[in-house]
Amino acid sequence: MDAQILELVKETSPSGAYLMGFNEYAGRLFIASEANVGAALRRVRRLRKKARTEMQRKVLDSLETNLRFDEPQPILDDIVGTVFVHLVKERGVNDEHMASLLDYALKDVDASMKRFSRKKVPSAVKVLTLYRLDGVLDILQTVKGETKSPRVRAACDALKSRVSAYVKLFELPGFGKGQRSSGASPWRRRLRARSIRG
Repeated sequence: MDAQILELVKETSPSGAYLMGFNEYAGRLFIASEANVGAALRRVRRLRKKARTEMQRKVLDSLETNLRFDEPQPILDDIVGTVFVHLVKERGVNDEHMASLLDYALKDVDASMKRFSRKKVPSAVKVLTLYRLDGVLDILQTVKGETKSPRVRAACDALKSRVSAYVKLFELPGFGKGQRSSGASPWRRRLRARSIRG
């Protein structure tokens, strides 16, 4: 039972699995399409019926809560967090892993655009999503500056464009197209570069 729960945790949080030492999950991201989320929720509920311990039930409850959190900003947080995990763990850009990861991220953004283009999103949630743009663009610029791979650089540009289009779904009058601060971006890039190089 524990093994089945762990397998589901790894599949729904590949970067977390990679950080914990499951290296086969490098370069992967959970694509939060309606089909994938629905399938994962069904697995959670099947496993909960067979759960034997309180800890197993708590893990499954936590998984369900995360999967049911239907707001547009977590995908952007996941991209930043997952890319950062890879940069730090691999002490720089592993081109093979990063190219794969950015491809997964593009698919995740596409799936989220499809989901949220049909949803009414509260203004407060739109603001939270708009503020996430800065972090995504910053970390992609860091990757692009660290890699020599034309494939990874092209993927960074493609993802920047796709994320910007995604965030446009949540524009608010007078708020602007995502918020970019005048001094934070270079500071963040220097901090990340120092973290990567050790």
